Amino acid sequence: MKTSKRESGYKERCYERYQQKVLLSDFHFGVDLSYESFMNEREINSLIIQLRVLYALNQKAQTPVKISLFGLSSSPFTFSKLEQLPDFSSWVGVTVYQESIMEIFDRLKQNKANSCQELEKTGSESTRDCQKFEGISEIIYLSPDAKEGLQKVSKNVLYCAGGLVDRSRLKGLSNDKATQNGMKSVHLPVREFIASSNDQVLNISDVGHLISLNAQYCDWAVCFNHVSLNRKRISSAPKTSQFSSSSETEGYSIESKNNTSKEMSKILLYYKTLRGASSS
Repeated sequence: MKTSKRESGYKERCYERYQQKVLLSDFHFGVDLSYESFMNEREINSLIIQLRVLYALNQKAQTPVKISLFGLSSSPFTFSKLEQLPDFSSWVGVTVYQESIMEIFDRLKQNKANSCQELEKTGSESTRDCQKFEGISEIIYLSPDAKEGLQKVSKNVLYCAGGLVDRSRLKGLSNDKATQNGMKSVHLPVREFIASSNDQVLNISDVGHLISLNAQYCDWAVCFNHVSLNRKRISSAPKTSQFSSSSETEGYSIESKNNTSKEMSKILLYYKTLRGASSS
């Protein structure tokens, strides 16, 4: 179906507004993609689709987040899959790092140590800017196994989720990774706001969307209500016969139920709908 000039112009204006918003945003969400060795090709394909949905949702967000993808040097197959996406090179507000999230975390700690030394020597408050890494002052790992809950989303803090599909095999891996490297880890208040255990599993796009929503509303109840509505739209999408999956993503997962074997095809269809409404 052909797109009218009026509709095309509207999409272009929406995309321009997104570009302006995301480039000025002080909110950050990251995905740790260094788990490739723990996944098979089907699970990696599942992860790629979730990243596509994450970007589409971010385009429509009132308060979009800057997205960072970490650890591509240790995940060449995942990186090749991303590069095969026809629009990946034009994703605005997305930064790809060859380094792991832990290497970036160590660099941030070193920046802070150096700036503190400089502050002691000169007394200049301007050195406090050096305590940040590309606008980020702190990195917090999101893990369902963390003891502490996330109260609110803060500016200049990067919230990183593990891009590990089918965590049922490796429970606690992301939390152990964070704590062993001295990084703070927290969990999202899923159980407090979603009663059904079947609905408590979130995928990567849901997690990123929740971070964006909390940056806008500062109210988890409102945020989880939005995510629940989005998931209902996915569930009601027309069924297709292609691309099924029963995989999970590091605790914030795609639902794994026998009667939802076509979940991934629905998500991909929803992604196309979102993208069509937010870009040309």
